[in-house]
Amino acid sequence: MLDTLGTERYIDQRLVSGIGALMDVQKLKKDKREVTRVLGVDGSSTSMAFCLMTLEDGEWGPKIWGKMDVTGKDVFERCGDVNSKLYGLMKLLRPDHVAVESVIYVNNRSVVIQLAKIVGAMLGVVVATGQSASEVPPVTWMNYIGNPTRDSDEVKQGLKKEFPGKTKSWYKNELRNRRKQRTMRWVRDTYGLDVDDDDVSDAFGICYYAVNNLEER
Repeated sequence: MLDTLGTERYIDQRLVSGIGALMDVQKLKKDKREVTRVLGVDGSSTSMAFCLMTLEDGEWGPKIWGKMDVTGKDVFERCGDVNSKLYGLMKLLRPDHVAVESVIYVNNRSVVIQLAKIVGAMLGVVVATGQSASEVPPVTWMNYIGNPTRDSDEVKQGLKKEFPGKTKSWYKNELRNRRKQRTMRWVRDTYGLDVDDDDVSDAFGICYYAVNNLEER
């Protein structure tokens, strides 16, 4: 199946969901061997972005990437949806290791709880299939690629001078958007790829950190 995928960047969501729906007791677990395929995942209550990197001729590089919708009338249905889609994706891509972005604290408690359930559903399916898994905090992979999550006072003051009179939340969102843009530029500068979705570029960063820190898993 993988031979037919080649370097195609798009995977039909219906195909992945269909495979996930057929989940059975058969495990994806492989014999212990060198890790050559790592899947980085950035999940939320509305989407699941991913990037698969493979080791070829001694070098890691992106092979397949994309983003899928996460749907459901409540968080439980969304957990089931992301569970089946990630399982289907793993069946198609056959990673040796899966790195999932972990939950961070935000002021909105309900958002944290919902995201924690989504991340738990993803880690659950990875572990249930016997695969190697790890959590990567956003601050960890962002610092690793040279895009720190904490902006200096100089940067913050410069933004206020550039756009005076805005609300506190506006400045916060603008700084976040600029960090997203920096990650997208990092993908372009590192791999020569124009990834126009910030969640997918985050998946690149998660996977990049994972492949360079496999000994810590």
